[in-house]
Amino acid sequence: MAAKQEEISIKQEEISTKQDAMSADLKAILA
Repeated sequence: MAAKQEEISIKQEEISTKQDAMSADLKAILA
């Protein structure tokens, strides 16, 4: 069970990193 939770939080971290990168890209495009 604990391993599953760790996997989930790692995936969520990856997703938020991607979202940060995408919003940085958007800011660069709009700027």
